This record gives sequence, structure tokens and C-alpha cells, in this order.
Amino acid sequence: MLFKFGFFCVGCGLIQQAYWTSPAAIDRRDSDFHWSGRAMKSPLWMSSVFGTLLIPILAVVSLLAEVVIGTIFLRWWYGLLGIFFGQLIAKLVRASNPMVPLTAGMVIVVVASILLAW
Repeated sequence: MLFKFGFFCVGCGLIQQAYWTSPAAIDRRDSDFHWSGRAMKSPLWMSSVFGTLLIPILAVVSLLAEVVIGTIFLRWWYGLLGIFFGQLIAKLVRASNPMVPLTAGMVIVVVASILLAW
């Protein structure tokens, strides 16, 4: 069960990593974003209103899912430590295009959810 939860946390961490490399998050931190070449590394839908709303919502939902699933299935401190484990693994995956960690994170979360439910 701990391995399945760790796998789930890695997927959630990748989704959260996709938010931090998305154009909406970079635009808030860097005023020179649109004049640099970093805007062209992500798909256009991530810069749209839909993308700027969807990516942060997915990141927050995945963070809450880590805490809730870790607390329900395992002990309460697994829910809190799972956040750090997922972020640690996600930081090792460096991608300039936020679509890579988002897609990988979504696939990993779906597979891990099936494994946790089974």
C-alpha cells in the first residue's frame, strides 16, 4: 500500500510541477516573460483562460488528494510526508515544456488510483 501511495504522490507532484512551469505561474513571477523565449515552450492552450484556470485547479486538487488519501488509507503522517516525497521526485524531472510533467502526472495518477482502489 505504501508503494502505491508513493506512486500516486509522484504523479501528483508532477502535476504540481506542471503548474510551476506553466505560463500563468511564470507570468506572475516574471514581468519580462512575454518578451523572452520561454513563452513559446508551452502549448498555446496553457496561456488561454481555460489553461490558466485548469492547471492551478488540478494542482490544488492533487495536493488535497495526496493529503486525504494518505490520511484515509494510511496513517495521518503519511498524508503529510507524501507531499514532500512527490515534490522531491518531481523536482528531479526538469522540463521546459510544462506539458511533459502534466501528461506524465495525469497518467501516473490514473494508474496509481486504479492500483489503490484494487
